[in-house]
Amino acid sequence: MKYYIETFGCQMNVYDSGKLEETLRENEFSEASIPAEADLIVVNTCSVRRHAEDRAFARIGELCLVRKTGAVLAVCGCMAQRLGSDILKKRGVDIVIGPDAYPVLLAAFEKARESGAKALDTTRNPEFRFGSSGKHVAGNLRAFVSIMKGCSNGCSFCIVPAVRGPAVSRPCQEVEEEVMAVARAGARDITLIGQNVNAYRSDGVSFAELLGSIAEAAGEVRIRFTTSHPRDMNDCVIKTMSGHGNICEHLHLPLQSGSDRVLERMRRGYTADQYRGIVGAVRESVPGISITTDIMVGFPGETAEDFEATCRLVEEIEFDSAFMFKFSPRPGTEAASMDDDVPQSEKERRLSRLAGIEHNASSAKSARLVGKTLEVLIESQKTKNGEKVLLGKTRCNRTVHLKGPAECIGETVNVTIESSKGISLKGSSLQSQSGRR
Repeated sequence: MKYYIETFGCQMNVYDSGKLEETLRENEFSEASIPAEADLIVVNTCSVRRHAEDRAFARIGELCLVRKTGAVLAVCGCMAQRLGSDILKKRGVDIVIGPDAYPVLLAAFEKARESGAKALDTTRNPEFRFGSSGKHVAGNLRAFVSIMKGCSNGCSFCIVPAVRGPAVSRPCQEVEEEVMAVARAGARDITLIGQNVNAYRSDGVSFAELLGSIAEAAGEVRIRFTTSHPRDMNDCVIKTMSGHGNICEHLHLPLQSGSDRVLERMRRGYTADQYRGIVGAVRESVPGISITTDIMVGFPGETAEDFEATCRLVEEIEFDSAFMFKFSPRPGTEAASMDDDVPQSEKERRLSRLAGIEHNASSAKSARLVGKTLEVLIESQKTKNGEKVLLGKTRCNRTVHLKGPAECIGETVNVTIESSKGISLKGSSLQSQSGRR
């Protein structure tokens, strides 16, 4: 049997797809290179914005047309949880399962093949989690490890609590076991993931304590984490970051808005000044840290003055990069019942202006790295303009392009930055720090 998986959305979906792949391989499936070769096609979906759902639906329609006779099409993830039976009614969809119901996939697949029976399971199971094996890494240099699922913050625009449930933390020992397993499988750069990692707590262990314990056990393996909610970011986490050399100098800290009035309507639980204070504390304790963010424009009730407050704060902070979006009402959230009073054309204008501000800031920060020597993990090689080029990641999560032999893949090297373009860097002068894998 062969499987084919396509993933939409966040790192949690990427992690879940990797774990599904591991399960399928353990049950004598092999990966198909194209969907037309697969006996089981899985589409792992996202619901965070309407655009993500529209893309998933379009792709599901395409896959129905190209799949081979008798192949089974399964839709899983957050969109499956939200829409359930509505998706199952779509032509060609055989299985719909939510994020807590992955264990039913294999049995549902067999029934669909044997009798054409359709399956729907969006059962909530707070206790469900994948095992701690590192097999899903399959030799990749970078890996995600989930430390928790769901979120209990209740931001007024966010659908995550509805589709992923309230926050549930994995036991500390279980997380540590998986981190070490993926490191043994070849991962050199591991990201601890959760919708709000700062809210992690299991048997009295805080996120700062978990992070420190993992950093100590991981040795030379790079450790990262995402996403951090500003409301729960604290001095203990910052101290842990500064106290361990293998915790990378990168923090993703969603801002969403620079207006206190909008932040209150979003139920974010912090003010612009509090956010500014966190950034200042992190930069003081962790020199050279890159800070990335999420920003939303056009939230219901956002005035021109509110938007200008966001622009001023983005100019002041100078983020290394930012994901920026127009407000998209999500069914069942508090914000969906608010008057979506910012015209679409104005949302687009605001997004374009903010993107220009952010691009100038991130480009300027990249330019300041020219001439510096950075530690880079070489991850891959590609052909660009007819030449072989190596690609790697800095500790501060920037991509570096440089020339060198493919044998360098998997090595950590010191690279002198020659030039920059946007958030990408071009480097030279490879000097190995570590032995090859």
